[in-house]
Amino acid sequence: MFIGILARQAAHAAITGVVGVAIVNAVKGSGGRNVVKKAAVGVAELGLRSARVAEAGAENVRLAAADVMAEAKQRVGGEVKAPGVHTGNDHQH
Repeated sequence: MFIGILARQAAHAAITGVVGVAIVNAVKGSGGRNVVKKAAVGVAELGLRSARVAEAGAENVRLAAADVMAEAKQRVGGEVKAPGVHTGNDHQH
């Protein structure tokens, strides 16, 4: 959760900075369309990178929770299966 919040704040700060630079350069008249396109590409790139970081963090949290549950089941004598393994069911579709 903390990683997600941090990633959102970083993305917001970067987007604000990129958009600010794009506006200043557009006002100066130094190829406004090209600058806006570069800014848009930069924002999209930052969004993709942030999404990857957030996904990795979420996966780490999921695996840690699965480890805790597996250890707890093992302590009480329950059957432990690997995270994400589906054993199937007895009904037909």
